[in-house]
Amino acid sequence: MKTSLLLSLFLLATFTLPAQDKNFDLSRYKTPEYKRHELTSTFSLSGSRSTFEQQEASGNLWLDAVDFEKSQFHTAAELQYQFNFNSRKKVTFISATLTPNYQSKKDKEGPNTTKSTDAQLHLQFSGNQDYYLQEDKFFLTVAPSIFYSTHKDKLTSNSNTNKTTNNNYVLQLGLGGGYGRIEPISDYWQSYYILQSLEKDGLLNRELTDDDILEFAQTATKLKNKRFFDYRIRKIAELEALDSLLRKQDLVTESTISYFTTMNDYWSFASVPDRYAGRKLTATVSPHYSHNMQKNNDTDQWENDLTLLIAQLNYRCVRPINLYWDRIFNLNLSEKIRLSDEDLGYPSNTLNLSASIGWNYTPNFRTIARFGVGYYGIEEPKYSATEEEQKYWKNTLVLNSGISYYVSPQLQINGQLQAYYSDKPMRTSNLTQDNSIRLSLNLGFSYAIF
Repeated sequence: MKTSLLLSLFLLATFTLPAQDKNFDLSRYKTPEYKRHELTSTFSLSGSRSTFEQQEASGNLWLDAVDFEKSQFHTAAELQYQFNFNSRKKVTFISATLTPNYQSKKDKEGPNTTKSTDAQLHLQFSGNQDYYLQEDKFFLTVAPSIFYSTHKDKLTSNSNTNKTTNNNYVLQLGLGGGYGRIEPISDYWQSYYILQSLEKDGLLNRELTDDDILEFAQTATKLKNKRFFDYRIRKIAELEALDSLLRKQDLVTESTISYFTTMNDYWSFASVPDRYAGRKLTATVSPHYSHNMQKNNDTDQWENDLTLLIAQLNYRCVRPINLYWDRIFNLNLSEKIRLSDEDLGYPSNTLNLSASIGWNYTPNFRTIARFGVGYYGIEEPKYSATEEEQKYWKNTLVLNSGISYYVSPQLQINGQLQAYYSDKPMRTSNLTQDNSIRLSLNLGFSYAIF
């Protein structure tokens, strides 16, 4: 009872806190126009090989020793391109990812040898553009996506070889519109603390105004989205630009070591989490087509086409309660409607519902704590011996909490605690589980050696 009362009082306090500390309104920030291109690549390579001799006993006799050899090789890579464009009229995001993987294994036991290879290639493209008919209010949206994958297996056991090929592609085009806009405000939050720290240390010539912080934040956003190929040159250019702005604003006239160390610390070494402000309601209708094909030893074995119409309604509201607290609410409702009769094994329609509310606490540039509750409901096919279509409704409740502490650019500590409940966690043709409760705890840290 005490715990429930304390929790209720705490939640009430988060709703009734003043709009912002010192009347500073984070939600006032509007992101300036910028373009950002980003290309990242990853590559991994691993392998192992072992040989040994094994001898077995049969009664009082030892059988001849058998030679064993086991080896494996795996390589994976990923190439990802992202493009962001932001203006008061358009918000665009494009992502393209290419992921090849290859793995080979060899197992030898005496005269018997088994070899296998597994080659995969995944290609994914997705995009989203919101075009505002009225600034920050009514917009139209288009969201295309393409996915292609091929998967080739080859298994050779002595003189027998079996080859399997799987090809899959998915096409989807989301069309719709909505109302509202969500702005990223992390740069505004960071700029406030940089200038407040300089003012507190007596390093500014005059008293700060909200317009000073706003102009500083817009410059910061443009700098962070400017392309540089050398990290050192980037930092030099950024600090020079910020120093030039403060001089133009007549906030700084003398350059001292305290001024530059404070600026460099809060700009280069602070942990700045993603924070947002605003609300957005989006409704879309998305035609969806997928094709799956499997071949065994170059002979068609299985092929399936699935055509759907996906209707979706999404509402998201992020409110900065003050400089430290954010409240996030999400609601999503979608229905998948099957359009083709030959899509056997897939229900004629399925309904999904999800809702969550959470709070983020960010008191400084080192700590962020998150906690919230979420509900997920979904219709799933019910396996039965009859041909009549059957479905059931599955309910899931999740409680999440986590904390991250930024010690330095090299060392970060984090922890997560999750409680999960589902009334129907698993339903298959021969297995049913009900009323599942699961708790999970993760503690860890990351340390960069160099």
